[in-house]
Amino acid sequence: RYWRDWSSDVCSSDLYQFFIAERTDPANALCAVVAELQYLLALVYLADSVRWSGSQYVAAFSGPERTEISASRPALTVPQNTSGVLRLFIWAYSGRSADKLPILRSVISSTLSQDRNANYVLLSSGAQRVFEAARSNYAAFVSGFVTKYFDKLRDVDAYVRGIALEIANRVSDLVKNLTTNLLATVGVVVGGFIAYALDKKSSPRLLSLGLQVYGAYILLFPFVYSLIFQGLVDYLITRREFRRRTSEMELSLHIIGLGKRSQAAITARTRHFWFVLITSAIIYIAIGLSCFWGAHLIVPLP
Repeated sequence: RYWRDWSSDVCSSDLYQFFIAERTDPANALCAVVAELQYLLALVYLADSVRWSGSQYVAAFSGPERTEISASRPALTVPQNTSGVLRLFIWAYSGRSADKLPILRSVISSTLSQDRNANYVLLSSGAQRVFEAARSNYAAFVSGFVTKYFDKLRDVDAYVRGIALEIANRVSDLVKNLTTNLLATVGVVVGGFIAYALDKKSSPRLLSLGLQVYGAYILLFPFVYSLIFQGLVDYLITRREFRRRTSEMELSLHIIGLGKRSQAAITARTRHFWFVLITSAIIYIAIGLSCFWGAHLIVPLP
Protein backbone atom coordinates (compact mmCIF):
# COMPACT_ATOMS: atom_id res chain seq x y z
CA ARG A 1 0.00 0.00 0.00
CA TYR A 2 3.01 2.25 0.21
CA TRP A 3 4.00 1.98 -3.44
CA ARG A 4 2.74 3.61 -6.61
CA ASP A 5 3.37 2.59 -10.21
CA TRP A 6 4.79 5.48 -12.27
CA SER A 7 4.98 3.45 -15.48
CA SER A 8 2.82 6.04 -17.23
CA ASP A 9 5.65 8.56 -16.81
CA VAL A 10 8.67 6.39 -17.55
CA CYS A 11 9.51 3.22 -19.42
CA SER A 12 8.32 0.09 -17.66
CA SER A 13 11.81 -1.41 -17.93
CA ASP A 14 13.42 1.38 -15.87
CA LEU A 15 14.49 0.55 -12.37
CA TYR A 16 13.17 3.81 -10.94
CA GLN A 17 9.54 3.36 -11.98
CA PHE A 18 8.24 2.66 -8.45
CA PHE A 19 8.24 5.39 -5.80
CA ILE A 20 6.43 6.01 -2.57
CA ALA A 21 3.59 8.40 -3.30
CA GLU A 22 2.20 8.89 0.17
CA ARG A 23 2.54 7.44 3.62
CA THR A 24 -0.60 6.58 5.51
CA ASP A 25 1.48 6.31 8.65
CA PRO A 26 4.18 9.02 8.73
CA ALA A 27 5.52 7.65 11.99
CA ASN A 28 6.17 4.26 10.45
CA ALA A 29 9.91 3.59 10.73
CA LEU A 30 10.08 1.65 7.45
CA CYS A 31 8.44 4.48 5.54
CA ALA A 32 10.87 6.99 7.02
CA VAL A 33 13.91 4.90 6.09
CA VAL A 34 12.69 4.25 2.54
CA ALA A 35 11.81 7.94 2.06
CA GLU A 36 15.27 8.94 3.21
CA LEU A 37 16.97 6.46 0.89
CA GLN A 38 14.72 7.52 -1.93
CA TYR A 39 15.66 11.15 -1.44
CA LEU A 40 19.37 10.31 -1.30
CA LEU A 41 19.17 8.24 -4.50
CA ALA A 42 17.46 11.10 -6.29
CA LEU A 43 20.26 13.45 -5.20
CA VAL A 44 22.91 10.99 -6.39
CA TYR A 45 21.37 10.62 -9.84
CA LEU A 46 20.65 14.32 -10.29
CA ALA A 47 24.05 15.62 -9.15
CA ASP A 48 27.07 16.16 -11.36
CA SER A 49 29.27 14.33 -8.88
CA VAL A 50 29.14 12.84 -5.41
CA ARG A 51 32.04 12.53 -3.01
CA TRP A 52 32.60 11.38 0.56
CA SER A 53 33.73 14.22 2.79
CA GLY A 54 34.31 13.44 6.44
CA SER A 55 31.15 11.78 7.67
CA GLN A 56 28.89 13.10 4.90
CA TYR A 57 28.13 12.59 1.24
CA VAL A 58 28.43 15.81 -0.77
CA ALA A 59 26.50 16.14 -4.05
CA ALA A 60 27.72 18.90 -6.39
CA PHE A 61 25.61 20.78 -8.96
CA SER A 62 27.21 22.88 -11.69
CA GLY A 63 25.66 26.00 -13.10
CA PRO A 64 26.11 29.77 -12.83
CA GLU A 65 27.70 28.98 -9.46
CA ARG A 66 28.77 25.61 -8.13
CA THR A 67 26.59 24.59 -5.21
CA GLU A 68 26.64 21.52 -3.01
CA ILE A 69 24.28 19.49 -0.87
CA SER A 70 25.62 17.50 2.06
CA ALA A 71 23.79 14.43 3.32
CA SER A 72 24.70 12.31 6.30
CA ARG A 73 23.53 8.77 6.90
CA PRO A 74 21.38 8.63 8.89
CA ALA A 75 20.17 12.11 8.04
CA LEU A 76 19.92 14.69 10.75
CA THR A 77 16.90 16.29 9.05
CA VAL A 78 14.63 14.55 6.54
CA PRO A 79 12.28 16.66 4.36
CA GLN A 80 8.63 16.01 5.10
CA ASN A 81 7.69 15.93 1.42
CA THR A 82 10.12 14.33 -1.03
CA SER A 83 7.71 13.96 -3.95
CA GLY A 84 8.94 17.19 -5.58
CA VAL A 85 12.52 15.93 -5.81
CA LEU A 86 11.27 12.59 -7.13
CA ARG A 87 9.30 14.47 -9.75
CA LEU A 88 12.52 16.18 -10.84
CA PHE A 89 14.23 12.81 -11.03
CA ILE A 90 11.48 11.25 -13.15
CA TRP A 91 11.35 14.23 -15.51
CA ALA A 92 15.12 14.29 -15.98
CA TYR A 93 15.37 10.60 -16.83
CA SER A 94 12.18 10.15 -18.85
CA GLY A 95 13.74 10.65 -22.27
CA ARG A 96 16.51 12.93 -23.60
CA SER A 97 18.27 12.94 -20.23
CA ALA A 98 21.49 14.11 -21.95
CA ASP A 99 19.72 17.43 -22.63
CA LYS A 100 17.52 17.65 -19.54
CA LEU A 101 20.11 16.89 -16.87
CA PRO A 102 22.47 19.83 -17.60
CA ILE A 103 19.50 22.21 -17.66
CA LEU A 104 18.08 20.86 -14.40
CA ARG A 105 21.48 20.96 -12.67
CA SER A 106 21.98 24.56 -13.73
CA VAL A 107 18.56 25.54 -12.38
CA ILE A 108 19.19 23.70 -9.08
CA SER A 109 22.56 25.45 -8.77
CA SER A 110 20.96 28.88 -9.19
CA THR A 111 18.26 28.03 -6.64
CA LEU A 112 20.34 26.69 -3.77
CA SER A 113 22.35 28.67 -1.23
CA GLN A 114 26.02 28.41 -0.32
CA ASP A 115 25.17 26.52 2.86
CA ARG A 116 25.39 22.92 1.75
CA ASN A 117 23.86 21.62 4.97
CA ALA A 118 20.77 23.81 4.59
CA ASN A 119 20.47 22.87 0.93
CA TYR A 120 19.49 19.34 1.88
CA VAL A 121 16.03 20.56 2.92
CA LEU A 122 16.00 23.67 0.70
CA LEU A 123 15.95 21.57 -2.48
CA SER A 124 12.80 19.80 -1.37
CA SER A 125 10.99 23.01 -0.47
CA GLY A 126 11.89 24.66 -3.78
CA ALA A 127 11.39 21.60 -5.97
CA GLN A 128 8.23 22.93 -7.61
CA ARG A 129 9.92 26.18 -8.55
CA VAL A 130 12.94 24.27 -9.88
CA PHE A 131 10.67 21.98 -11.90
CA GLU A 132 8.83 24.86 -13.57
CA ALA A 133 12.06 26.72 -14.37
CA ALA A 134 13.72 23.60 -15.76
CA ARG A 135 10.75 22.81 -18.00
CA SER A 136 10.65 26.40 -19.24
CA ASN A 137 14.37 26.39 -20.03
CA TYR A 138 14.09 23.00 -21.72
CA ALA A 139 11.18 24.20 -23.86
CA ALA A 140 13.28 27.19 -24.95
CA PHE A 141 16.19 24.86 -25.69
CA VAL A 142 14.04 22.53 -27.80
CA SER A 143 12.51 25.48 -29.64
CA GLY A 144 15.96 26.80 -30.47
CA PHE A 145 17.10 23.33 -31.54
CA VAL A 146 14.11 22.93 -33.85
CA THR A 147 14.75 26.37 -35.32
CA LYS A 148 18.38 25.49 -35.98
CA TYR A 149 17.30 22.16 -37.47
CA PHE A 150 15.00 23.79 -40.00
CA ASP A 151 17.66 26.41 -40.71
CA LYS A 152 20.01 23.56 -41.64
CA LEU A 153 17.31 22.06 -43.85
CA ARG A 154 17.01 25.39 -45.63
CA ASP A 155 20.79 25.42 -46.02
CA VAL A 156 20.62 21.97 -47.60
CA ASP A 157 17.93 23.12 -50.01
CA ALA A 158 19.92 26.24 -50.90
CA TYR A 159 23.05 24.14 -51.44
CA VAL A 160 21.25 21.72 -53.77
CA ARG A 161 19.71 24.56 -55.74
CA GLY A 162 23.15 26.21 -55.94
CA ILE A 163 24.71 23.05 -57.37
CA ALA A 164 21.88 22.73 -59.89
CA LEU A 165 22.45 26.36 -60.93
CA GLU A 166 26.20 25.74 -61.21
CA ILE A 167 25.63 22.76 -63.51
CA ALA A 168 23.19 24.83 -65.57
CA ASN A 169 25.85 27.53 -65.94
CA ARG A 170 28.38 24.93 -67.09
CA VAL A 171 25.90 23.69 -69.69
CA SER A 172 25.37 27.25 -70.86
CA ASP A 173 29.13 27.76 -71.19
CA LEU A 174 29.47 24.55 -73.20
CA VAL A 175 26.70 25.64 -75.56
CA LYS A 176 28.27 29.10 -75.99
CA ASN A 177 31.68 27.60 -76.74
CA LEU A 178 30.17 25.14 -79.21
CA THR A 179 28.24 27.88 -80.98
CA THR A 180 31.31 30.12 -81.15
CA ASN A 181 33.49 27.36 -82.58
CA LEU A 182 30.85 26.31 -85.12
CA LEU A 183 30.58 29.89 -86.35
CA ALA A 184 34.37 30.12 -86.47
CA THR A 185 34.49 26.89 -88.48
CA VAL A 186 31.94 28.20 -90.94
CA GLY A 187 33.93 31.41 -91.22
CA VAL A 188 37.17 29.53 -91.85
CA VAL A 189 35.60 27.35 -94.54
CA VAL A 190 33.81 30.21 -96.29
CA GLY A 191 36.87 32.46 -96.02
CA GLY A 192 39.09 29.77 -97.46
CA PHE A 193 36.87 29.23 -100.46
CA ILE A 194 36.49 32.96 -101.08
CA ALA A 195 40.23 33.47 -100.86
CA TYR A 196 40.84 30.57 -103.26
CA ALA A 197 38.18 31.87 -105.68
CA LEU A 198 39.56 35.41 -105.68
CA ASP A 199 43.18 34.41 -105.84
CA LYS A 200 43.67 31.62 -108.34
CA LYS A 201 47.35 31.56 -107.49
CA SER A 202 46.64 30.27 -103.96
CA SER A 203 48.60 27.13 -103.35
CA PRO A 204 46.55 23.97 -102.57
CA ARG A 205 49.35 22.99 -100.24
CA LEU A 206 48.84 26.22 -98.32
CA LEU A 207 45.10 25.49 -98.00
CA SER A 208 45.94 21.96 -96.85
CA LEU A 209 48.28 23.30 -94.20
CA GLY A 210 45.62 25.74 -93.03
CA LEU A 211 43.07 22.94 -92.65
CA GLN A 212 45.53 20.83 -90.68
CA VAL A 213 46.38 23.72 -88.36
CA TYR A 214 42.71 24.51 -87.79
CA GLY A 215 41.89 20.81 -87.21
CA ALA A 216 44.69 20.58 -84.62
CA TYR A 217 43.41 23.77 -82.98
CA ILE A 218 39.86 22.38 -82.74
CA LEU A 219 41.05 19.10 -81.18
CA LEU A 220 43.52 20.66 -78.75
CA PHE A 221 41.76 23.76 -77.47
CA PRO A 222 37.94 23.55 -77.80
CA PHE A 223 37.88 19.75 -77.36
CA VAL A 224 40.73 18.77 -75.00
CA TYR A 225 41.33 21.96 -73.03
CA SER A 226 37.89 23.58 -72.86
CA LEU A 227 35.54 20.60 -73.07
CA ILE A 228 37.53 17.94 -71.20
CA PHE A 229 39.79 19.79 -68.74
CA GLN A 230 37.50 22.70 -67.90
CA GLY A 231 34.05 21.23 -68.51
CA LEU A 232 34.22 17.53 -67.67
CA VAL A 233 36.88 17.57 -64.93
CA ASP A 234 35.28 20.49 -63.09
CA TYR A 235 31.91 18.78 -63.32
CA LEU A 236 33.28 15.50 -61.89
CA ILE A 237 34.93 17.38 -59.00
CA THR A 238 31.67 19.23 -58.30
CA ARG A 239 29.68 15.97 -58.29
CA ARG A 240 32.13 14.28 -55.93
CA GLU A 241 32.02 17.23 -53.53
CA PHE A 242 28.22 17.26 -53.80
CA ARG A 243 27.98 13.58 -52.84
CA ARG A 244 30.34 14.09 -49.90
CA ARG A 245 28.50 17.15 -48.58
CA THR A 246 25.06 15.59 -48.89
CA SER A 247 26.28 12.43 -47.13
CA GLU A 248 27.62 14.53 -44.25
CA MET A 249 24.35 16.48 -44.06
CA GLU A 250 22.38 13.22 -44.01
CA LEU A 251 24.42 11.98 -41.04
CA SER A 252 24.29 15.26 -39.12
CA LEU A 253 20.55 15.82 -39.65
CA HIS A 254 19.64 12.12 -39.25
CA ILE A 255 17.51 12.18 -42.41
CA ILE A 256 17.59 8.80 -44.13
CA GLY A 257 17.74 9.11 -47.92
CA LEU A 258 18.69 12.80 -47.99
CA GLY A 259 21.61 12.08 -50.32
CA LYS A 260 19.44 10.17 -52.79
CA ARG A 261 16.76 12.87 -52.80
CA SER A 262 19.43 15.53 -53.36
CA GLN A 263 20.85 13.52 -56.25
CA ALA A 264 17.37 13.22 -57.75
CA ALA A 265 16.94 17.01 -57.54
CA ILE A 266 19.81 17.58 -59.98
CA THR A 267 19.18 14.58 -62.24
CA ALA A 268 17.63 16.66 -65.03
CA ARG A 269 20.53 19.11 -64.98
CA THR A 270 23.00 16.22 -65.02
CA ARG A 271 21.39 14.59 -68.04
CA HIS A 272 21.34 17.93 -69.84
CA PHE A 273 25.05 18.39 -69.10
CA TRP A 274 26.02 14.95 -70.42
CA PHE A 275 23.92 15.43 -73.56
CA VAL A 276 25.56 18.75 -74.38
CA LEU A 277 29.02 17.41 -73.49
CA ILE A 278 28.74 14.31 -75.65
CA THR A 279 27.19 16.28 -78.53
CA SER A 280 29.96 18.88 -78.36
CA ALA A 281 32.64 16.17 -78.25
CA ILE A 282 31.20 14.47 -81.34
CA ILE A 283 31.01 17.76 -83.23
CA TYR A 284 34.56 18.83 -82.29
CA ILE A 285 35.99 15.44 -83.26
CA ALA A 286 34.02 15.51 -86.52
CA ILE A 287 35.31 19.01 -87.36
CA GLY A 288 38.91 18.07 -86.56
CA LEU A 289 38.82 14.85 -88.55
CA SER A 290 37.06 16.61 -91.43
CA CYS A 291 39.83 19.20 -91.55
CA PHE A 292 42.50 16.52 -91.74
CA TRP A 293 40.46 14.59 -94.32
CA GLY A 294 39.98 17.72 -96.42
CA ALA A 295 43.70 18.44 -96.19
CA HIS A 296 44.45 14.96 -97.49
CA LEU A 297 42.03 15.43 -100.36
CA ILE A 298 43.59 18.71 -101.42
CA VAL A 299 47.17 17.45 -101.21
CA PRO A 300 47.35 13.66 -101.12
CA LEU A 301 50.06 12.38 -98.87
CA PRO A 302 52.80 10.37 -100.57
